[in-house]
Amino acid sequence: MFWKKSPRKKLETLLHDGSTAMDAGDFDGAFAIYDRLVHDAAAARYPILEAAGLQRRGVVRDLRGESLDAERDVRAALQMNRTTSGVDRGTIRQDLFSLGVILARRGDSLAAEAPFLESAEIAGVFDQDAHYRAIHSVLIGRMQREDQAGAIELLWNVRPGGDSPRWLVGSLDAHHLTRLLIAAGRLDDALMMLPNCLTAVAYWSAKRDLGSIGKETLSAVYEASVKTAVACARGAAEADRREEAGAVLELLAHMPGIDGVEELRAELLG
Repeated sequence: MFWKKSPRKKLETLLHDGSTAMDAGDFDGAFAIYDRLVHDAAAARYPILEAAGLQRRGVVRDLRGESLDAERDVRAALQMNRTTSGVDRGTIRQDLFSLGVILARRGDSLAAEAPFLESAEIAGVFDQDAHYRAIHSVLIGRMQREDQAGAIELLWNVRPGGDSPRWLVGSLDAHHLTRLLIAAGRLDDALMMLPNCLTAVAYWSAKRDLGSIGKETLSAVYEASVKTAVACARGAAEADRREEAGAVLELLAHMPGIDGVEELRAELLG
């Protein structure tokens, strides 16, 4: 005896097929599949799958340069997911992030901040990667708008060694905060970033051993600490605080896998 596939299974198959088309770079094919998913899910009264289709169709539309239609789709998905019972908050977080990306790609980074920040708030400490992507996206917008004060405020709240929980974004973007602090005349605050970054490397290394983050992420954290050290050395040297610059360079010389320290020493200290 043959069983007919349930309407829900048919809709889930469309969702999977759309993802397969996206992975293959077939945006037109993905659009057609997600468009059918939206209409079929609405007819079958499966709002969660209808919203999933809307969100993904919006992403495809954005990639095809249809920004306004993309925004309408994702906003509709977000509204549907906010009002439908049983929707995982992670789904709402993804809707918000998608909306932020669409607005930012259009050039309206200021309007993108609200959805990015809400997405980061939902992600919290339990999804550090998603939190990083959202906060980093806000940082990019503020730096593009040359809002240095806003960028400092954003990263200061998640910096390594701060009062808040350990945030991955604080470690990955530590070198950006260090450079911003130096440019703002806050060299002492910038120099304090370095020991906190090194402590953070040890912390995230332990997290890597536990499987909480990947090897590539840990490498990026270490690279950010190296860039922080270089920025501190340059800032101290330019402020004629040679002893502190020399101490940072000595620390750099003992960090694994770092080349060119003597050349940097000659450049900064002669």
